[in-house]
Amino acid sequence: MISQITSLRDLKIGNNDLTGDFSTAIAKLHNLEVLDIQHNHLTSLPEGLAELVRLRVLNLSENAFTSLPFETLHRLPLIELSAAKNKLEGVLIQVQDVELPQLQVLDVSVNSLSSLALDKLRLPALHQLSCAANRLTSLPDMTSWQSLLTLAAEDNNIGSIPEGFTELAKVKNVDLTGNNIKILDDRIGLMGSLDIFRISGNPLREKKFSSMTAEDLKRALSARLDPSETEVVQEESSEVFTSCPSSPTRPNSLSWPVKAGGVLDRSNTQSFSLDPVIVAETAANNTIRVLNLRHNLFKDIPNTVTFFASTLTTLILSHNELASDTFLNDDLELPSLKELNLSSNTFTSLHPLTTYLHAPALEKLDISFNRLPSLCILRSSFPQLAVLLASNNSITELRPEAVKGLKILDCSSNDIESLNPRIGLLGGPGGLERLDVGGNRFRVPKYTVLEKGTEATLMWLRNRIPVGEEGGLGDVD
Repeated sequence: MISQITSLRDLKIGNNDLTGDFSTAIAKLHNLEVLDIQHNHLTSLPEGLAELVRLRVLNLSENAFTSLPFETLHRLPLIELSAAKNKLEGVLIQVQDVELPQLQVLDVSVNSLSSLALDKLRLPALHQLSCAANRLTSLPDMTSWQSLLTLAAEDNNIGSIPEGFTELAKVKNVDLTGNNIKILDDRIGLMGSLDIFRISGNPLREKKFSSMTAEDLKRALSARLDPSETEVVQEESSEVFTSCPSSPTRPNSLSWPVKAGGVLDRSNTQSFSLDPVIVAETAANNTIRVLNLRHNLFKDIPNTVTFFASTLTTLILSHNELASDTFLNDDLELPSLKELNLSSNTFTSLHPLTTYLHAPALEKLDISFNRLPSLCILRSSFPQLAVLLASNNSITELRPEAVKGLKILDCSSNDIESLNPRIGLLGGPGGLERLDVGGNRFRVPKYTVLEKGTEATLMWLRNRIPVGEEGGLGDVD
């Protein structure tokens, strides 16, 4: 039936337990631009795929493909190709001297690939390459990849920095953790756009580099270059960036407007995803510190926010459709994030956050107006967390270990039946400064105590700890 809708442009049939060969009927959909068949059990694509001459986005993630037909795929106008978590092995692109001129995003992470290409692989428009958790021993020559912003190649067996890497003028975020690299190219020190460079878990001859920030690493490497070499490398990098004939130029219309202070406001736009092409272009031309996605249709936290990872400090996803415990199901690293607002959604668990979100600098989390039945120990995942807003949920218990370390906690209008007296031990210098638990089920302490403020409430609780069990903050765990 679907194949008869020849005007169809967007087809998403993921999570349908499809098995074996994908239907040849797909070839009839000549106007198809987006094909999403993720999370099935498919093993091959039909030959008729070549008929999809307008196909821009192809998502094959979480299937059972062992290879992909790049003899066909490289002729399609693909902008995004995702094939993560399949059974790909050997060489990914078995076509000699191939170019994918429009490809912006390539994700082949979590497979068993030994190589990405037979020889030259020209990707002049590529913004993001994810090839983590494979068996790669090297990466192709990157000289033509002048649009690259993000490289995620951790947990492979890569033995050296790729050819052409130091000539990339736009790359911001690089993860080569857990490979077999022994020596770093000193010219990395001249890569002005490089904000994040992870190299830990490699057998580096100079182990001090493993723990350095990108800035410290670049400073140390550039100091080892001769002044004359520095000038030559800078001139070469500039020439490659400005005159590479394969580098596409894009109209400004592909970038979203950014407000003063690095604020990208995409609220009230009826969005349910973030176009990686526009996101990448916006990130390349702006420093994004605040991303506002409130009042939209997102069902999960979009992974494309990683394009802003190095500078993003505030992410707002309130009033969306984040539900159940699936609103985040893959690793998301936001090293600069300080504030996250997920209020007014319908999720029932914080497990996705504590499992997949890596935000070591997070200070404020707003999870108000959701359906949480309990509150876990968030500071074990977010050690800098100081402000937690969790009002208007269904929380029934407030454990001292979940409160410890916080400065401000709002658990008002929940279903808390009683307050643990040991919460009273969490006040004092450097401890809990404001506690709001009004509008819950418990009858003691009475409202007359609560209205006197946090200090009075904590004192009331401390006075109800049995004699001999007072202990200190360290005994709350």
